[in-house]
Amino acid sequence: MNASDDPLFTQLHALAERWLKRPLTAAETRELARFRQSCGHGAGDASPAAAQAEQTVQEARRQAQAAIQDVLDGARELAQRMAREREQEDRAILAMVESAGSLADLRPSALPDGDGQGPPADRIVITQIADRLANMVRTEVQACFERQLAPLANRIEALLNEARTPAPPPAAPDAQDASQNSSGAANP
Repeated sequence: MNASDDPLFTQLHALAERWLKRPLTAAETRELARFRQSCGHGAGDASPAAAQAEQTVQEARRQAQAAIQDVLDGARELAQRMAREREQEDRAILAMVESAGSLADLRPSALPDGDGQGPPADRIVITQIADRLANMVRTEVQACFERQLAPLANRIEALLNEARTPAPPPAAPDAQDASQNSSGAANP
């Protein structure tokens, strides 16, 4: 392996050029290569300190990767546990809604206390859900009424208004004939 393949030589070369603020001459490059060789760290040789440093870096890398993997595994487990809990809550709410005979059964005062261990926050959530369901049902019933029965109610109301207003008396047929004859007589 020549000096240009040695990463440490390449770094020394770059450092020397930055220090001198100019490119190295061929003689300076040879001198730098001899210096590198004289230090006993040839391109193929690895000092015990360098090997130990490399081993320390590799161990730190393994530890960091293991820590990252632990964090990812923990986050994945937490997400899965939260999804399972959410699914259980959804099923419990659905079962409660399906078992209710009316909206009144979903009011918090009508709900069973269960084992009494539920936190007050759960009662508040149930209250909010019951109120939201009641509002949704009320809105849907109103929309269905507007869509299906309102046109019929409007038509019935119009018919009733027509029945209440007296019809104008029919015009006398003699008067109509006379007006037609007089206008026809004017035009021979």
